[in-house]
Amino acid sequence: MLEAVSIRNFRAIRELEVSGLGQVDVLVGRAGSGKSSFLEALAFASYVLFRTSVPFPSLEGGSSRLPLISYLLIRRGQDYLSVSPGQEGHAILSSHSPAPISRLVFGYGKHFEIDISSDAGSVAASITIFRAGRQNFDVSCELKVFKKGKTSPISRKLAFLLRNDGLPEGRTGSPGEAREILSSLGSLMLVDHEVARRLLGLSDVWRELFFGNYDKLVVEALSEALGLRVADLITIPVEPGEFDVLVGIEGERGKIRIYLSDLAEGGRRLIAMALASTLVGRGGTLLVEEPEAHLHPLAMLPLARLSARMFKALEQQAFITTHSLEMADALSRACSEEGLEFRTIFLHREPDGYVEARVLENPSYRELRDVGIDLRVVPEIL
Repeated sequence: MLEAVSIRNFRAIRELEVSGLGQVDVLVGRAGSGKSSFLEALAFASYVLFRTSVPFPSLEGGSSRLPLISYLLIRRGQDYLSVSPGQEGHAILSSHSPAPISRLVFGYGKHFEIDISSDAGSVAASITIFRAGRQNFDVSCELKVFKKGKTSPISRKLAFLLRNDGLPEGRTGSPGEAREILSSLGSLMLVDHEVARRLLGLSDVWRELFFGNYDKLVVEALSEALGLRVADLITIPVEPGEFDVLVGIEGERGKIRIYLSDLAEGGRRLIAMALASTLVGRGGTLLVEEPEAHLHPLAMLPLARLSARMFKALEQQAFITTHSLEMADALSRACSEEGLEFRTIFLHREPDGYVEARVLENPSYRELRDVGIDLRVVPEIL
């Protein structure tokens, strides 16, 4: 499990240091305070060390993979809508223009640093970006690995080319011992709205969900969140490589089934969180961006309870951003019920990019909330 993170010159962050992390860490702060940048820095480190990827449904069934670094650039790029002349009534085609990797550097520079510590030691990553021909970029990574109990660091170097379409190629070097220190980053997923939506279409992940009996936790959470008597979830084949998910609901006239696509958006987001935990697996790391999207406040506690139970069962660490007091309160309560270490991290960014991080453990969090303090603005009132 990660214990401390230090970031310099990455996106909105000129400098940030945070230590004393828990199993569930909720990041709060104003828009632009560096919450998403924090998640993306961890995602970038995960790619450098483990070449992690983002799953998307495949036309042949199961899932295909997009390199995580490519997804970071796509989600920070621009979406273009194009309509062919005379075809306005038929289709609108969307395409992505990935942001150049230089935009991941504070002030659009060439260099940033990410230092991460675990109970096994720490890894300091220094990343330098050089512009190559045809809008490509050479990315050079220098790693210093500090093992617990050792006085001298181990140095490693990595390099790869990032093409102008956002895809990497030509990797050289090996992270070696760095993977042992930060093993939890080897199975990591960034869950934003787009990824959450795509997870619902991954048949292989649904199989893992049922195999682990986690569907029972999902059914319980759906019943509480939607105010319905949800009985079960089943998958049915449609065509080779395709499937549908049906939700069983008990009513006055017996059980009926509806398609997952007809379920409320908040219910689908709740299921996506369970699928994300299932896909990450035991001992992995989840980076979750605003899970409260499309959720009624009464559905936040069921989502938090489901998430906490999954984190506990699979021994996962989670970093979650939110603008919702109800979501933060729900996660605090759910972690307390499950006996998980909960931390609230308040981020406050100065105009020059320096980010102050204040960490509050669960008992203190509850005490401040009980007296009515809005913890999203703690840095401004202290």
